[in-house]
Amino acid sequence: MNSDKELHNQCLEEKRLKPLEPSPAGNCLDVDMLPQEPEKASTTREIPGNTQSSSIFMEVQEANNISKAAYKELMTIALEAQTWVVSTPALGSLEEFLQMFRSPPPSGMRVERSIESAIVPVAPDSLVTLMMDMDKWSSSLSHIVFHGFKDVTGDILQRLCKSDKEIKDMIMMYAECQLPTPFVQSREFHFLRCLREIQPNIWAIVDLSDDYFSYKSDSAFDAVCQRRPSGLIVRRHDKYSQVIWIENVLVYEYDLKNGMDYGMISSNLAFSAKHWVGALIWKLKRNDSRFINVKMKVDQCAHTTLLNLTDSMKDCFLDMVNEMPDGIQAKPISVFDFLIKKNMELQWPSSLNPEEPEEVIKFASDDDSNCITLLKKAVIWNKSVKNEYMLREISTDGFCSFVISAPMTQLDVNAAFFFGRWTDTLLQPSGFAIMPGGSDGLHSDVSLVTIAMQQQCNISELDDIIEFLSGLVGVIIEEIHEEVRSGCKESC
Repeated sequence: MNSDKELHNQCLEEKRLKPLEPSPAGNCLDVDMLPQEPEKASTTREIPGNTQSSSIFMEVQEANNISKAAYKELMTIALEAQTWVVSTPALGSLEEFLQMFRSPPPSGMRVERSIESAIVPVAPDSLVTLMMDMDKWSSSLSHIVFHGFKDVTGDILQRLCKSDKEIKDMIMMYAECQLPTPFVQSREFHFLRCLREIQPNIWAIVDLSDDYFSYKSDSAFDAVCQRRPSGLIVRRHDKYSQVIWIENVLVYEYDLKNGMDYGMISSNLAFSAKHWVGALIWKLKRNDSRFINVKMKVDQCAHTTLLNLTDSMKDCFLDMVNEMPDGIQAKPISVFDFLIKKNMELQWPSSLNPEEPEEVIKFASDDDSNCITLLKKAVIWNKSVKNEYMLREISTDGFCSFVISAPMTQLDVNAAFFFGRWTDTLLQPSGFAIMPGGSDGLHSDVSLVTIAMQQQCNISELDDIIEFLSGLVGVIIEEIHEEVRSGCKESC
C-alpha cells in the first residue's frame, strides 16, 4: 500500500495549483423547483486577513480541487445510474483529478460499487443532521458500523471549509464496518465527510478517504480500505427524504476460509448500498415502535428503557461473534422462523409446565421488522416456584436477521421498568444472526447462521465448559438441519 500511496502523491504533486476553469453551471437535478440563478464555479476564495504562506495556499487549493472532483464524481455515478439526477455540476477542468478515482485497483484489492434509490421515513434536515453526527450515524447503522470515531479535521481542511461557501459542514471519521459473521472480513475506513447544499432542500453528502489528500495527517488511525467518492444525495419528498445512496470502495479481496465460497461474500451484496439503506430504514422504524401489549406496571420512560436495554443486549451479542458460523442449506426466512422457537428453549430448558410463557410487554414497529418482548414464566428453583423473565428482540433489515434474548430477574425488571435504572441491569444475551449465503439475498437457498451463547454452568474446568457449549451448539445445528429435512419432506 505504501508504494501505491507514493505513486498517488506523485500524481497529486503534478496536479498542484492547476486552477479551476470558471464556467457557468445551471441546475443539475431534476426537481420541481423555481429556476435558480446560474451558479459560477470558483477557485478557493481568499480568506480575509489571510497571511498564510504560499505552500499552505497551494495545499488548500489542491484540497479544494480534490473535494470538488469527489462531488462531481458522486453526481456522475448517480447520473450514469439513471436516477433523478439529470446532469452534473459544471465545476471547471477536473478530469485529471477524476482519474484518481477511476484508476484500476492494486493487486490483491478490488473496487465494489453499488447504488440504491429509496424513500427514507425521516425529514431531510433530520437525515442530514444524523449523517453529519458520528454518534448518531454509527448507532443508526449499528447492523454494519461496529465502531465509529470522530477524528481531527486538520488545519488545511478547516481552511477549505471556511473558504468554500458551498460546504456547510465537514467531519473526519474513522469507521470499522463488520457483519455478524467471521466469514466476512471487517473493513476500516478513515475518510472525510463533506456536506454540500446544492439547492434549498437538496444536499450532497460526499465521503472520500483521506489518502487522496497529500497533506500530512496527524491522525492516529490507519485504515486499510479506501472510500472512493461515496455518500448520498438527499432531497425532500413530502415529509420524508428521497435519497440516492452510493457505495464506492476499494477493499481487499476476500480470504475465504476453508475454501468455502458463498455468493453473498464474493459479490458486493454484504456491504451494498441496498443493505446500508435497509439498515437505516429498519433503525428509524424501530425507534418509532409502539406498545402493542402491556400487562405490567411500567414508568413513563419504558419506551426508552426497552430501546436502550436491547441496544446494550445486541452490542454484547456482536462482541461475542468471533467463532465460525455454519452454512445451512435452507432459505434465511425458514431458518429465522425456526430459531425464534429454539431461542426460547435455550433460555428456559426446564419449566414448571409446558405452557407458553406469558407475554407481559410487546413493543413493535408497524411493519413487524422489529419486535421487542418481555416474557414471564414460572420456573422451579430449589424446590420452589418463582417468576423469571426473558427480554427478547427479533429483527430483520431485509438482509441481516437477529434473534437475541437475555434472562432477567424480578429485581432487574423492577429496576429497569419501575424506576428507570436500566443501566443497573447486567444482561447476558445469547442468540442467532442469520444472513443469506447466496447472491440472491433472502431468496438464497443457503443461510449463514452465527450462534453466540452465554449459559449458567455448574462446571469449574474451562475445557469442560467449552466442550459442553460446543456440544450444545452442535445439537442446535443438527436440529436446524433436521427441521429443514422435515420441511422438504412435507412440501414434497
